[in-house]
Amino acid sequence: MLFDEAMFPKCPDLKCRGFTPVGEIPADDQPSKEVNIPKEAKVDDLSDDDLSRPSLPKRELDNDRDIDHNGSNNVPGTNLPVAPPAPLPAPEQGGENASIRRSGHTQEAPVCPGNAYGEKRTPTEITWDIEHQTYWKKTVEGWSRSRSQPKSRQNEPVPGPGSQLNPTTHSDDDAPLDDEHAPESEDSEVVLKLAQEGGVRFMNFLLAKAVPPHDELPNPSNIRDWTLRDILRLPAAQQKEWKTACHEELDSLHKRKIFELYELPPGCKAVENQWVFDIKSDGRKKARLVAKGFSQVEGVDYDEIFSPVVRFETVRMMLATAALENWYISVLDVKTAFLYGQLDKEIYMEQPDGFKLKGQECKVLRLRRAIYGLKQAALAWWKELDQSIQKLGFKRLYADAGLFVCRHMDGTLLVMITYVDDILFIGPNKSFIASKKAMFMELWKCRDLGDCKKFLRMHIERRDGNIYLDQTIYLQKVLQQFGMTNARYAATPLPAGYKPLESTEPADSNLCSKFQSVIGSLLYIMLGTRPDIAYAVTKMSQFAANPSCEHLDKALYICRYLAGMLTMRLSMTVLQIKDLLHIQIPIGHRIPLNVDL
Repeated sequence: MLFDEAMFPKCPDLKCRGFTPVGEIPADDQPSKEVNIPKEAKVDDLSDDDLSRPSLPKRELDNDRDIDHNGSNNVPGTNLPVAPPAPLPAPEQGGENASIRRSGHTQEAPVCPGNAYGEKRTPTEITWDIEHQTYWKKTVEGWSRSRSQPKSRQNEPVPGPGSQLNPTTHSDDDAPLDDEHAPESEDSEVVLKLAQEGGVRFMNFLLAKAVPPHDELPNPSNIRDWTLRDILRLPAAQQKEWKTACHEELDSLHKRKIFELYELPPGCKAVENQWVFDIKSDGRKKARLVAKGFSQVEGVDYDEIFSPVVRFETVRMMLATAALENWYISVLDVKTAFLYGQLDKEIYMEQPDGFKLKGQECKVLRLRRAIYGLKQAALAWWKELDQSIQKLGFKRLYADAGLFVCRHMDGTLLVMITYVDDILFIGPNKSFIASKKAMFMELWKCRDLGDCKKFLRMHIERRDGNIYLDQTIYLQKVLQQFGMTNARYAATPLPAGYKPLESTEPADSNLCSKFQSVIGSLLYIMLGTRPDIAYAVTKMSQFAANPSCEHLDKALYICRYLAGMLTMRLSMTVLQIKDLLHIQIPIGHRIPLNVDL
């Protein structure tokens, strides 16, 4: 074995001890031979051929040993004399002086490029680097066919093992596994030949036709979480549909003169924005430009943000009255309602991503009217709606700010319920309702949905003078969101005798967010059509500030109860309503709830 003398210097008076060749019995009286090793013989003086000498076969190795034993001394790197060979005596079995068998294997340096004992990398790393460089040349720089191969194989018209469809393509052995080497022609005969032959080219052809993996495309279950970058990862046909929706949104903003292009004044900060995508219940693709209201500063960009809406109790009461008196119910949907609100502050917004004007990318948009996402957008719309409704002859009730009443000349009433951009008309006179709807649609751009089928995510069914309410579709989305679709059903909203305790551990942000999301969804269902979970939801909502894992489990327990009662709906029959109105109910008596399964 060789050593570096820079690390392990030799002694100047070094004398080499004598040695005995393999198979020779050492003589006790034979004096040891002294051999002087020259000081200038170092490892660095050895040639690369000596270091990288490959191991010889056994027969050649035996010949070399014979030559060395004859005195030629051709072993590289040594100047030691070799004793003449001696015949091997028969080993004495069981004797103490039996000859010791020693291995004749000679240790040699590993044959790796650049490895001369000064290399810091291991031979495995060197080999991996060489393979990586070779693959890089094949992939990027291209890999030409060897000159030794005959040119006739390149011009074969029929595909086969190692054949080419085009003379300019690379060989199968050298071509990397990518879609660039897939056959361009889709002729039936060529494809049939590829299928019969198989190989890399046929695999590349099939991979080129494969659908992209799911992780490369945006998640279709969370369309509202998509960004413009996710849209650009979709197929070309779907990209065109979503881009068309974006252009429609921008055209509507331009027509209403929502913003103007301005230079950002010094000292002002522009509000950021983003695109929000959604698919409506009728299959329409909707894109909406939304401002990031969290970047607004209170006192500078806005003052008040509260906007009143109608209460769920008022909606159910009016629906019960319509069932009792057989009134007509009609619905309107105001398109882009928030865009009608006037702003009392000077607000600047950045240009939307993907649609910046060429050559004017540094300019910003000055908002003239409210836009979705602003803190004061809902309040600005409600103020504009309140003023316009009064011009139509309606009066707002002080008991509920979302309820407006108008009286006809014959004394009949027309009730209008507003919840942001959803408008509900209820009254006995159908022509009077139609006239007021026409006047309303002249002020605002609306979609006439006709008879009421849905309102506030509640499905409204009217049959035989009775009204039935349910939130089955919304409930299914909630259960799917929290993974409770196939959960084991529970018989009650909460376990019997359960008393929740406050959490003593520090609040976990992820746990709080999930718990509040579950409770908020259950609260919306409770207010709409499921009063049977009122106690359980209100009780668990008390721990929304610092919930524990046990509180989250019990909130999901309520979901298990709703999963078992998925088709329950709230019924408003004429007989039931008359009984409640004309029969005096004693104090403390529970009002019966009619539920259809």
